[in-house]
Amino acid sequence: VGDPKQSIYRFRRADIRQYLRAADQIGADTARLTANFRSTRAVIGFTNDLFDRISRFEPDAQPAFQALDACRDERLLDHGSVTVLGGDHHADLVDRRAWDGELGAADELRCREASDVVTAISTALRDEWPVVDDETREVRPCRPGDICVLLPTRLSLPSLEAELRSIRVPYRAENASVVYATAEVRDVLMAVRAADDPTDELAVVAALRSPLYGCSDVELYDWRRRGGSWSLLRAAPDELAEHPVADGLSHLRTIHDRIPYVGAADLMSAVVDERRVLDTALGGADARDVWRRLRFVIDQARAWSEAGGRGIRRYLAWAQLQASETQVAETLLPERDHDAVRIMTVHAAKGLEFPITIVSGMTTQPSRRRGVQVVWGEDTWHLTSTGDDGSFEDVAPIDELMSDAERRRLLYVACTRAVDHLVVSLHRRTPDDHVPKGGEKGFTSAETAAPQAEADVLVV
Repeated sequence: VGDPKQSIYRFRRADIRQYLRAADQIGADTARLTANFRSTRAVIGFTNDLFDRISRFEPDAQPAFQALDACRDERLLDHGSVTVLGGDHHADLVDRRAWDGELGAADELRCREASDVVTAISTALRDEWPVVDDETREVRPCRPGDICVLLPTRLSLPSLEAELRSIRVPYRAENASVVYATAEVRDVLMAVRAADDPTDELAVVAALRSPLYGCSDVELYDWRRRGGSWSLLRAAPDELAEHPVADGLSHLRTIHDRIPYVGAADLMSAVVDERRVLDTALGGADARDVWRRLRFVIDQARAWSEAGGRGIRRYLAWAQLQASETQVAETLLPERDHDAVRIMTVHAAKGLEFPITIVSGMTTQPSRRRGVQVVWGEDTWHLTSTGDDGSFEDVAPIDELMSDAERRRLLYVACTRAVDHLVVSLHRRTPDDHVPKGGEKGFTSAETAAPQAEADVLVV
């Protein structure tokens, strides 16, 4: 029992080919469940029209699309909407390559998209978009906690956080991989990394530039120009003893001195307390979520130590793994009394639903896997690596086909999380973003721009 259109765990060896073959292998009859009791007619109409066109049957790779039937209570079917952001591609970003004092093309695209997403959030709250209350089953005006932004990866998170903070809308990140990518957690981990390895000058400078130590680029330049060293183990020259960089290095040195005696959780707690991270967060709209994220990370560090984990360097490697794209299962328990916009990855949102769902960041290109690959044939498998004996290149077109098919399914999972309202971002640099190397065009954002009239789409 399952929905192959929601198979999005290929990186964990989920084999949709075997799933699609299973019914024939055991001689089973197939029964299809098409009733949808979750979403409004607008969301169902948009989803059916879109995926009927972009989710085409591919043997052993993509199931045939099966339309859904809107079976919600009739009085709760017609108040929903679908909104499309960024209908026109950003032609001015196509040829932008070099760093010229401005943002690169990809970063600029994310900033523009984040601005539109936050504008949509502000519009929904200002115009009081109608949603169905979970308890009373009556339509009421939306609140921040009714809104969830879904991201395929965390690359768009910093831009989105900056925009949300600019309008002082409370938000919270709700799965572990997103939490480990937030600015305050990265700053604390960077300080611990710098203290653990005094020879890592890049980590030391990055920690000093963070809000924990507040050293500006001018101060860092002045420190270096006047003979200061980045080493934690070298005393500052007498004439620089009162320098802001000297103060930061001095504190990092105290953290370094404690490493042999305390665990990762206590070390991070010391950084958070002594650099007043929780106090500083009070100046922002998301102070409560900052506290929650830091508590979560410190509690996980303590659990890691209690499970037998030893050594700060091993912990930092483990923390980096938690922030990787493969760690998608752990979802933080929501705080019901905290009315805030939710942010999570699409993988973490699978199985959940949200009154207002915003799908953003879909133009992010997947990174090609490196190193040793497992190449699966019809009856066997073997290990190889890119450029090894040519075997990976032989199966590369199949790999790209499977990846493209899964990205369509990822979009399907994201869109079907919506209960009352769906917002889809089409921000992209060219009309033909996401064209696989094999030559056959994959889905493009532009393909979502012409849904049927009954989908009630507002193009912003």
